[in-house]
Amino acid sequence: ERVVEIPNGVDTERFQPRTKDHDLVERYGLAGKTVALFVGNLQPFKRLDLLIDAIAAIDNPNLVLMVVGGGYGEDRYKAQVRDLGIGHRVVFAGPKNTAEDLPAHNALGDFLVLPSTHSESFGLVVLEAMASGKPGIVSSLPGPAALVEDGRDGLIARAGNLRDLIDKMRELVSDREQREAMLA
Repeated sequence: ERVVEIPNGVDTERFQPRTKDHDLVERYGLAGKTVALFVGNLQPFKRLDLLIDAIAAIDNPNLVLMVVGGGYGEDRYKAQVRDLGIGHRVVFAGPKNTAEDLPAHNALGDFLVLPSTHSESFGLVVLEAMASGKPGIVSSLPGPAALVEDGRDGLIARAGNLRDLIDKMRELVSDREQREAMLA
């Protein structure tokens, strides 16, 4: 009776649907592209490596992965991208200040992907993306999966399952109307 749960939230004045910043679109070469967005520290449990493998497996030259974040294994992920020959389809935007740059970078994405396989207790970036009008593909971990109603405001992929992640991404990449209907 004396314990009250206060759920996490986001500043909806800062994170809200907005038009893509033309200068950022030009800077990153995103004109006419479908952008899968990854936001977070590049810690191993976030499984950016799995997401990079998924991008490589999806034969769509208009699909681009934008990685917003840095640190930890960044050099390893860049090497993976180079080794897979998909450097033209992956943008490493670096870390962004939540208060200033992150909302503008969220606007560049068509959907967020959070492929974590463990230790992801919540996934604040999912709420920030949703507040920005972007559906998310999240792993089936209890925290992130609790934020998404599968098929309504995003999709839930089996944690660590590359094939399922690829299928979910293909679904959103190929169906712009579905992406835009989510969270509308």
